[in-house]
Amino acid sequence: MSVSLLALPIFVLGIVIGSFLNVVALRTVSGKKFYHGRSECMHCQSTINWIDNIPIFSFLILKGKCRSCNQSISLQYPLVEFVTGAVFMFFFNQYMDLQHLVIFLILSAMLILISIIDILEKSIYQSHLYILLALTIVFRIFLEPIGSLVDLFYGPLTFGGFLAVLRWIGGKIYKKEAMGIGDVKLAVVLGFMLSLKLAVVALYTSFISASIVGVYLIVSNSKSEKILPFAPFLSFGTMMAYFYGQQIFSFVVQF
Repeated sequence: MSVSLLALPIFVLGIVIGSFLNVVALRTVSGKKFYHGRSECMHCQSTINWIDNIPIFSFLILKGKCRSCNQSISLQYPLVEFVTGAVFMFFFNQYMDLQHLVIFLILSAMLILISIIDILEKSIYQSHLYILLALTIVFRIFLEPIGSLVDLFYGPLTFGGFLAVLRWIGGKIYKKEAMGIGDVKLAVVLGFMLSLKLAVVALYTSFISASIVGVYLIVSNSKSEKILPFAPFLSFGTMMAYFYGQQIFSFVVQF
């Protein structure tokens, strides 16, 4: 089967995983087990039929309304599904070997889950960080050979260390928590995927992307909360640094 023919199944896999991540995230923030029965409407609690649970398509067919109560279905559902599908397609198009592709698909699913929960609840769960830590260490040791054990810690110390210092300085200046400790821990975990140089690029990309979104929210007079969840930007920055780190570094150095 050619690469082009595999693209559609990869996208479909992504939107299905995205649908599952929605369920896990929403049940996690509501204190339920992710395997807690069948999906229900958040408004009327009616059980959702399988025909109304098809990722993206059911939302479009139902015109964004619950079949039972006609209340609006959150845009989060199709958005997360589409983004997950697009992310899976992105990794697939990097033409990496099967081992790298599988680990990146799993990593991206975990990062999307962490990001959803951070957006909804402004928190990052310790159990999710443990899973992510295991994945990043396995990735760095077995799939990305390192020169020495010391090299393994340059990324986490740079990525997480900078955020830890920034959090401390912000706390001293503003007399309150300027950055969540979960963000620092996430940066440490993601740092295991990166070299010293790529960790610097990840920091740069994370803050630039967060700044762009922050400015947009201010200019658009958005009624969103003033606290900007940082997990999505740390995740984005890490992946951009890993795949395009050298190009980004060279571009920035030119200026």
